[in-house]
Order: sequence, then C-alpha cells, then structure tokens
Amino acid sequence: MDKKQLEISIQKLKCKDSFFNSLEQYDTDPPVVADVVIAAFLEGNVSGRSVLDLGTGNGAFAYAASMLGASIVHAVDIDAEAITIARENCYGLNVEFENCDVNDVKGNFDTCFTNPPWGSVRKDSDLPFLDVALRTSRTVYSILNAKGAEFTRNYLSERGQILRETQLTLTIKHRYPHHRKEKVKVKAVLFVTASAVNH
Repeated sequence: MDKKQLEISIQKLKCKDSFFNSLEQYDTDPPVVADVVIAAFLEGNVSGRSVLDLGTGNGAFAYAASMLGASIVHAVDIDAEAITIARENCYGLNVEFENCDVNDVKGNFDTCFTNPPWGSVRKDSDLPFLDVALRTSRTVYSILNAKGAEFTRNYLSERGQILRETQLTLTIKHRYPHHRKEKVKVKAVLFVTASAVNH
C-alpha cells in the first residue's frame, strides 16, 4: 500500500461527532497520519513490530500501522466513545484496545505513535504521554506544538536521543464553540526519539 492509498483509506474512517475540550481532542488529518506512519515504516519501525498508539482517538494511527504490517497494535484512549469508534474502524485488524488513563498504560513496545494534548487547556498535559511513551517503547513518534519545540526538545533529550525532527502543518477543523473558523492551520513538529530506557 503506497502513501496515497493509505491516506485515502484513512479518510474513510469514522470520526467522533462531539469532542471534549478538556482533553484537547481533534482528529489528526489523514495526510499527516499517512506521512508519519509511512516514514516509520521506511525506517523499519512498523512492519513486524509491536506498536503502541497512545491517545488513539478514532484509531487512525493504529489502523495505518496495522495496514503496514505491524505484528500487533495496542491502542489506548481515556475516552470510551473514541475506543468504540476506533474498534469499529479497525475491525478485523490485529489491533487491541484499552480504555484507560495514559498513566495506567503498561507493556513493552517497539514503536509508539502519539499526538497528545498540547497543554493549551491543561498546562503540561502532554508530558505524561511523552513519559509513558518513552517508558514503554523503544522508538517514539510524537507530534507536538511547534511553539513549545525548544522546551520539548530539551525534555526529550533528557530521556532519550532525538533521531530527527520534522516540521508539520496540522489542519484543525471547527470542533468547539470557541472556534471562530471552519478550519485553521497549525504548525507542529514531529519528534522521533529513541528511548533511553533499556527495554
């Protein structure tokens, strides 16, 4: 499956109708999901690997990783409705689901994908996701706010080795009453980090 085919299939996935602002929920746009997972695949971190999708939402990263040959995908979200939708989207694929708080996640994985809350509603709400990702997974692909890139770079560098950074643009659709536009473009950074934890 090439990138365009993967992107088209991700676009067909079901999404939630309502979102929790306190959790900073939004869909990661399909082109970004496809780009990130294809890149991880080419770097040898998807096919035949165990994958953690931390804050799975509608299951887009879990779906993409499974479609590209992950041996098993463990998808986690605190939102039970999101888990229900993600399970439906990944029906028939080798994806297992867990409805729990990020801090309760356990296990050992080769690769983690996470687009966590960025801390704009609750300060530092992204940090537990990064801590758990690096504690449980050898290589972490994390999408974070470009505005906080310097802090994030220092935080990750103290807990592992940053292998690369890639600039991204996310399209955030109108999801909450305080949103003024139908969609906005937001600058983000993909950090790929090798954990310092001996897994």
